[in-house]
Amino acid sequence: MIGALGRLIEESTIVQMLETALSRLADAVGDSAAAKVAGRIQDACRRSLVLPALVFTPPSWAHWTDSSRLIGALAQRFKLRPEGDQNGTLPVKIAIWFLVLFVPISLYVAVYLPAVTLLSDGVLLAAAVILLIETKAKGWAFRATPLDLPIAVFILVALVSAVLNGESAKIWVLGMRAYLEFAVLYYVVSAAPLTAGDRRQIFQALLLWGVLMAFIGVAQHFLHIATPAAWTEAISAAQGITTRVPGTMGNPNTYAGYLVLLVAMFAAVASEKVPLWLRTLAIAGLLLGLGATLFTYSREALLALAGAGLVIGLVGDRRLLVAVVGLGLLAMLADPKVIQHLAFGFSSTYSQVSLSYGRLYFWLKSLPLIAAHPLFGVGPGLFGGSVAYDFHSLIELRYGLESMSTVDSQWIQLAAETGILGVLAILWLLIGMIKMAVTVFQRDADPLWRALALGTAAGTVGFMIQAVFAGLLEVHQVVLVLWLAAGLTAWRWRQQEMAQKAQKAQRRA
Repeated sequence: MIGALGRLIEESTIVQMLETALSRLADAVGDSAAAKVAGRIQDACRRSLVLPALVFTPPSWAHWTDSSRLIGALAQRFKLRPEGDQNGTLPVKIAIWFLVLFVPISLYVAVYLPAVTLLSDGVLLAAAVILLIETKAKGWAFRATPLDLPIAVFILVALVSAVLNGESAKIWVLGMRAYLEFAVLYYVVSAAPLTAGDRRQIFQALLLWGVLMAFIGVAQHFLHIATPAAWTEAISAAQGITTRVPGTMGNPNTYAGYLVLLVAMFAAVASEKVPLWLRTLAIAGLLLGLGATLFTYSREALLALAGAGLVIGLVGDRRLLVAVVGLGLLAMLADPKVIQHLAFGFSSTYSQVSLSYGRLYFWLKSLPLIAAHPLFGVGPGLFGGSVAYDFHSLIELRYGLESMSTVDSQWIQLAAETGILGVLAILWLLIGMIKMAVTVFQRDADPLWRALALGTAAGTVGFMIQAVFAGLLEVHQVVLVLWLAAGLTAWRWRQQEMAQKAQKAQRRA
């Protein structure tokens, strides 16, 4: 259905005229002095920087897990199915589409039917169970991915932390669910019995929904929607900010985190030679997404966009980096309040306000706890997150934080709950996502999967930056997109591994 609609749009006169205009614009940008400077920076970084060399190289740990005799023996307990695409049945496809539409539907329903929202997580897990049962019926076998080992290490660290601290099993399970609940989606999407066409439609649907969600934010800004006082506090009002758009999510910062991932995807798709209708959609989504992100006035989102754009420029197309930077500068010049709000975050006035009872206050209060439990922390779900808040954690009371609902930093929360080892495990996991995505981008010839991989790498970098200022692993709207993109990328990585093995077998023969 999406493909037929795409062909109809692509054949229209307006889209063909737009294609000519875009080609001329791309040529002009590519020949500009800024693009030449960006190209030199890109080449220098690829040749000389040690960190990109460590991050942007093919992952290795999935190879030995895939060839492990122990894992192979365990997999033999299941009926093996051959590698390759399989046609998914209707329950599988319904469950997958539910996962794709989970964010806009569940957040909209939450406004009008709050009780239904309580069931959404249960329905999500039920959908995953349906997929696993359906896959098992067709014959299931373990398929290694580059993220298996870091996920297992994080679970092990969290388990040791719980044992050392005498944490209750209930709190530990809820705490780990907050961290890794949507990892289920990663494994479902990467291993479900679906064809390449099915997965292509899932990605295209994500982009379509992204355009709609970005449009809602832009419309809210120009309609001057009523913004809760909590989001236009005195420091924002003093800068002339009276509206911060929340999309359908009720929170501008949450909406901004969602948009950063989408903007990275739109930019990556726009840089590849995908079908014209899809490229046009991506450019529209890029413009709307950048506008909506600016209208959230989220400082961390702007920093995250800068990081994501840098990845796209260094790994992908430098012309796109020039275009995105140019659009961002134009948008900021058109709305000076964006620059004022960003600069305010580094001012002494903001520091004083934040230190009185804001983000910096909670961060400083967390340091003594981290120092007292440096390696394994105090246990998942016991400090700085939703579980600790819901269960009135005694540890937070002990450190004088009885009214804290969040510590406003995923990295500080991880350090407090799972120690330095937990932080390293999650850092390993996210870097694994980047490495896997960059590997797919460098190997793949299909422009759509190249775009998905580049967007996943850039979006993950943006996620890591935003996580400094928010507990994003618990924000379902954001991590659902992250795990979904990582799952599709992992499937493509697996296809490439299969192709390489087949080539090696042919050479031996």
